[in-house]
Amino acid sequence: MKTGIIGPLCIDEIIIGKERTVQAGGASFYAGRALSALGDDVRIISSFSPEDMEFFKKETRCSDIICIGSERTTRFVNEYPDPKDPDTRIQHAEINHKSLSFEDVGKHIEELDIVLAGPLFHSDFSDGVIRKIARTVKTALLAQGLIRHSENGKVVWEEPQNAANAMRNADYVFLDDTELAFIFGSHDIKRAAKLALEKGAKVVAVTLGKDGSLLFTKKREYVIRPFVPEKLSDPTGAGDSYAAGFLHGLKLFGGDIGKAGIFASMTATISIETKGAFSKPAEYVIKRLEREGIRLFA
Repeated sequence: MKTGIIGPLCIDEIIIGKERTVQAGGASFYAGRALSALGDDVRIISSFSPEDMEFFKKETRCSDIICIGSERTTRFVNEYPDPKDPDTRIQHAEINHKSLSFEDVGKHIEELDIVLAGPLFHSDFSDGVIRKIARTVKTALLAQGLIRHSENGKVVWEEPQNAANAMRNADYVFLDDTELAFIFGSHDIKRAAKLALEKGAKVVAVTLGKDGSLLFTKKREYVIRPFVPEKLSDPTGAGDSYAAGFLHGLKLFGGDIGKAGIFASMTATISIETKGAFSKPAEYVIKRLEREGIRLFA
């Protein structure tokens, strides 16, 4: 399966307590690295400085990167004041990448099986671009970036309607419970997910941090159990790893949404156990699940 990922690659500064790390970042990086590790054939279509191409090829372990050039590469800061609390973070950004139009990406997606849209900020591409992509290929959406804005370098959430509108074009939508509540103005997860489905999304995946995740279709709700990480190392990109695990799980398990969700949950758990992006093969995830008494191929 050939998977495309659209969205900016950036340089991340990760601050956990007093420890600081600089690495590649952005949903395109975290999801792309995870999908490549799991065994997918990946193409990343992204905006960054061409000078950083070799750096990103090495970081993503993906040779098929289409650079829609920018003068400079965006820099992004994820700070976790309490190393024991991976769900609380402070974000800052220096935005340098350009917005992507369908003219930028259209010719690069025609032979793909699915495209995962991973905007970093609301201005990265419009819901109109996502609509045109969805007319060409099956589409998944990491929704957080569509509500993310930068005000004097500080990252804030605004304009929830943009994300809600984009969902009508996505087969699969990924977001966490706080993002879902912000977009639809309700902390009732089932009610908010129903609104997302009414917009047109076919599957809505809602991650709940240490409490696991929920998957919604118009016909069914799936409760996906959490897995306890062996250690907490770096939670950045866990949601992107979940999305990657889910999409790969759909392929592994013949479209079984429940099994894909379990595979995704373990993928996200493994991703926070080591610094940087998820980098284990699918066989490792399956073995970890078997240690939990779960045999998805049985």
